[in-house]
Amino acid sequence: MLKKKPLKLEQGFTVIEALFAILIATIFVTVAMQMMAIAAIFKARAQQNAEATTWIQEDLENVKLQATELNIKNVDSMTASTDRVTITSHGYSNGNTVIFQGTGTIAGGIEQSRTYYVRDVATDTFKLASSSSGAAIDLTSDSTGDLTSIATAKCAGNSATDGYADSLRDSINGDSASTNNTSKTFSKTSTLTSQQFNLARSTIPNSDDYKSLKISYTVTPASGGKSIASFYTEVIPNAALYCPTN
Repeated sequence: MLKKKPLKLEQGFTVIEALFAILIATIFVTVAMQMMAIAAIFKARAQQNAEATTWIQEDLENVKLQATELNIKNVDSMTASTDRVTITSHGYSNGNTVIFQGTGTIAGGIEQSRTYYVRDVATDTFKLASSSSGAAIDLTSDSTGDLTSIATAKCAGNSATDGYADSLRDSINGDSASTNNTSKTFSKTSTLTSQQFNLARSTIPNSDDYKSLKISYTVTPASGGKSIASFYTEVIPNAALYCPTN
């Protein structure tokens, strides 16, 4: 008796299986490309955010530098033989109030951290008095070492236009006193990752004491849209730290 041979299954894929495999592969490639595109977008945004943050920090460092130097001048000398203080191009006027600080030895007859009145002003020199109408103080010895002079008129500031914060705002914005108002915004444009962006720095004096300056930063696309970075801080000029407490 003859035995029937078992039927052999055809090798390979059917048309439906092949089409299904192609479909799956297409979906996979499409999703992979979309993920790559999304990753590229997030990478670009992250780079923009990082560069914007750096841009803000660079501007803030400049603000801090100006806050450090504001209204503080290095004393060249205090000379007993002339009773004069020498500070190159000091810019003081008769009647201005100043204090002196530093690691050096101050001239005899003068005390550090005490308020004095400027009088007998010349371009690079002036004398000191204990009161607004007082006689010039007799300096009994020369000064030595590092000393600084700090104008204290701004210590008494009691509005947004006459305190240390106002002076710092004018300094960083390049404004004159005649253009003061409650708040100011400064803007500049830069290219971040091949796109134009605007940095806006808004400043307003702290109404608690008018010595510290509130600063807000935002970075937005030049063409408009949401900000990609923002930052808020307060900066107080070093000179304000030396204001008399009484």
